[in-house]
Amino acid sequence: MGSTRKLTAVEWLGNLHYQVCNGGLEQACFNGYVDGVIGAYGSFGEWVEALKSEVSGESGRKAVEAAELISGGVDKISLTRCCPDCGGSGSIRYEEEDEDGESVECEETCTECNGTGTIDVETYAEVDFEVQPGVDAWDDEYYSRVDSDAIDDLTGQSHTHSVILDAIMESA
Repeated sequence: MGSTRKLTAVEWLGNLHYQVCNGGLEQACFNGYVDGVIGAYGSFGEWVEALKSEVSGESGRKAVEAAELISGGVDKISLTRCCPDCGGSGSIRYEEEDEDGESVECEETCTECNGTGTIDVETYAEVDFEVQPGVDAWDDEYYSRVDSDAIDDLTGQSHTHSVILDAIMESA
């Protein structure tokens, strides 16, 4: 597992933090960073454990706290997305002509999603956040925690990618 990793756990945290602060957890998923951590570590829990071994001190504690927050956000996302065939409604509507030549609106269960409105996907990059209402609330919580005294030293200024990496690397 370790030999296939191209980035350290600290570098993944810097990338994820930058993506989340720049466009929310949705951006981190759509840009492949969430899938990247899972590909490298197998799970976000394993990534957090690896990060703990790379950092120390107060900055390290804050880095782990940020990683645990991100991991908790990912845990709230299911690997489903809105069905592209029915638009999430679970049914397909169409018009037909009846025997009098009149247009009649018809509806049938969507065969792509079997009427559920969602389909399973294999990667977070394919998750449709329109059906994940908790993600915006999670983003707000993350921003609030990052801007608070709890993690503020980790970012220093305006959620800058290099600042978080510098702070974490100092503790390693």
